[in-house]
Amino acid sequence: MTTRFLRTFGMIFSGTVLAGCGTAVQLSAPPSPHHSQSSFRSQSASSVASPSHTPSTYNSRRGVNSSTSSSATTATPSPSPGPIHQSLPPFSGTITQRVVGSQGPQAVPNGFVSSPPSHVVFSPSHFTLVESFTGLLKTHPFVLDFYQNSAGLFVGINYNHHPVFFGPGPAPVFNVLNFTGSWVVLGTPSAAAYEAINLTSGRTIVNPEQAALLKGYTGLGLPSHILGLSHEEFPVSIPSS
Repeated sequence: MTTRFLRTFGMIFSGTVLAGCGTAVQLSAPPSPHHSQSSFRSQSASSVASPSHTPSTYNSRRGVNSSTSSSATTATPSPSPGPIHQSLPPFSGTITQRVVGSQGPQAVPNGFVSSPPSHVVFSPSHFTLVESFTGLLKTHPFVLDFYQNSAGLFVGINYNHHPVFFGPGPAPVFNVLNFTGSWVVLGTPSAAAYEAINLTSGRTIVNPEQAALLKGYTGLGLPSHILGLSHEEFPVSIPSS
């Protein structure tokens, strides 16, 4: 009798744990800041991280040490990407100009400090502009900049003439994979490192599994060009050669 009770109790307890794990790994795409993007499912505020990072947070945010990140970026080519996700909306805005090199517009001013706890201070003498995208989103102009220093690539975003984000991407070296809704999706597929940044608010999704849902395709390869843009076919590498 005791053995049967314990066995039954163990099965019930085990089922509860498994059900809990199943719920924990269920992921949903991030909400657009505008309700018109109905194709995005709702997401709790806790899954949207603060737009503040430092070079040292590559490790704490991703759980990957520096040597792992470095070797991953030089690994053998990944398999070709899978099918494109038709359920994701295309980019809500338009790209009006792409500038490769240091002649693009500065998204963030000298002395701009990212949000706590990182307190990364932007300086043109420490961060070299390597590529810029400019355009219109929700009737307002935006600037998406990519900077480089000894720690790797950094991202700066200006929306409606106000800086909204400055910090590192998902890895020291990354690609631009997709523009969807009001978001830009960055990633290093060979390291399974992804991040999505909202171009209007600077909100970020740094959980790589959640951000990967917005990259626009399946698999660990790279798309032939940045997805989500109706007419332009820009290369995904930053900086572009």
